[in-house]
Amino acid sequence: MATTSSAQRRATPSSCAPPTASRTPSSASSATTRALPKIRLRAAPSRATTPSSTCSRTTARASSSGDMHPPHTLHIPSSPMTSRCPLTPQHLLPIAKRLCLLLAVGGLLGAPAAHGQSPADTSRIVTLGGSVTEIVYALGAGDQVVGVDASSVHPDAATETPSVGYFRQVPAEGVLSLDPSLILALDGTGPPAVLDQFRSAGVRTVLVPDTSSVAGAKRKIRRIAGLLGREARADSLIRDMEEDLEAARALRRRAESTPEVLFVYARGSGSMSVAGTGSSAEAMIELAGGENAITGFEGFKPMSAEAVVGAEPDVILMLTRGLESIGGVEGLMEQPGIPLTPAGENRRVVAMDDLLLLGFGPRLGTAVEGLTEKLHPALESTAPSSSASQQ
Repeated sequence: MATTSSAQRRATPSSCAPPTASRTPSSASSATTRALPKIRLRAAPSRATTPSSTCSRTTARASSSGDMHPPHTLHIPSSPMTSRCPLTPQHLLPIAKRLCLLLAVGGLLGAPAAHGQSPADTSRIVTLGGSVTEIVYALGAGDQVVGVDASSVHPDAATETPSVGYFRQVPAEGVLSLDPSLILALDGTGPPAVLDQFRSAGVRTVLVPDTSSVAGAKRKIRRIAGLLGREARADSLIRDMEEDLEAARALRRRAESTPEVLFVYARGSGSMSVAGTGSSAEAMIELAGGENAITGFEGFKPMSAEAVVGAEPDVILMLTRGLESIGGVEGLMEQPGIPLTPAGENRRVVAMDDLLLLGFGPRLGTAVEGLTEKLHPALESTAPSSSASQQ
């Protein structure tokens, strides 16, 4: 089935219009000065006849000369200061102008501090976490990256950048030896003491939230874009993502069923587990129009034959490297319980790139659209029966 590619749906992002210039304050203040009536200040009597007489404005009667603009009188309490140095409009207006100017300038100068954040030095960035690295490159800041972690496998340029180890067990010495000006770390980077070392060394270290949802992916992109000053590019990435997600929703509306999907995580036959509720794998399965076959526990648990058979999955979903680590589809069929499931009997195995499937980064829309096609046989352009569908 021919489908429209993601690239064909891309729209050129609109340019940002420059901000409209504001009117200069000088003309406004001069107009205000001309409109002000004449003010005469007098010391009020020491005894007030009414509660409001100590500070009131009264309008004098028009003089016999026919003055149509009688002076106004502002009564203020008597004091040694007012008796020795009476205030006049000539004193007040220059003071008022200066106060307004100081307040305006002070507000402008204090605006960045109000947000509690100064601009980041992004000249030398270390990214820890595959999706963080992918976002930085997608935003066009890849040339500022001087180090990545082992999970940063996309794009290809990231694999040519010095690696500092896995982000969950990152060595402080390896990162600091790269002389970074900014460290962008995916939530879960550790151990915590290492993050403290980065900050103690004077390196700005920012933890990027990691939530397995469409909204979470957008927040991640916008958070990093804000630090790098690339908000316009973030808007473009999110528009592309939305286009792909809408295409996936259109596919789901054509689907005839909701398959039960078992996600199996493998790093060799001796290390296999299945995904329960609340996992990133479950979130992807649901976005693609499937249901998680495991509902009895949260997170991941070691795979057992009883759990696999009891789940009765229609499809088994795996990461590409995980499937390769156990010898492909043939190796999977040798695992206890797998051949006894509907997925095993029909050899319905889907494998996708690790970071693409679970990264929840800028390619989320592409991942959801691709997985939707693979989970629903009627929507696939090809439906292999004896090998895994891989992307």
